[in-house]
Amino acid sequence: YMRSTDDGLTFSEPVDITETFEGFRDEYDWKVIATGPAHGIQLTNGRLLVPIWMSTGTGGGLHRPSAVATIYSDDHGKTWKRGNIVVNNPELTNPSETIAVELADGRVMLNIRHETYDREIKVRYRAVAISPNGANQWSPIRIDTALPESICMSSILRLSTEAESDKNRILFANPHNPGK
Repeated sequence: YMRSTDDGLTFSEPVDITETFEGFRDEYDWKVIATGPAHGIQLTNGRLLVPIWMSTGTGGGLHRPSAVATIYSDDHGKTWKRGNIVVNNPELTNPSETIAVELADGRVMLNIRHETYDREIKVRYRAVAISPNGANQWSPIRIDTALPESICMSSILRLSTEAESDKNRILFANPHNPGK
């Protein structure tokens, strides 16, 4: 990673955090690993949280089969730790590009891209999992039928909390092409 303290005009020298990712190997022997591809977040308690996905590189395009997890830092990025694996293939077919959002109560929700197709209703929906801290104790995966899945990266951001306004709002965006 690199750090900027002047809104991106300049950056620090790169810091290698590969050892953080090596911590997944005993549980998931990845060959390809990537963040997001969207952004990480900072929780209200200061924790930096970055969703990641990993692949064993043995399937199509070397990006399959895959699994989703997080890495996090509790010291403003000086050190990084691995979270638990949230879901992997075949529980969901090739989960990958994942985005995190902090819920109003401080829990963290991951919104997960995947390739699982419900042949009965001929549609895909995004998957979600929730953790009290963004690192472990993930809930079982839930399919969110309000969010169509077009096997494409999505975006999710917190717009406001009840403390800031009379509404608790999260914005979600992705292509609406659920039958493909």
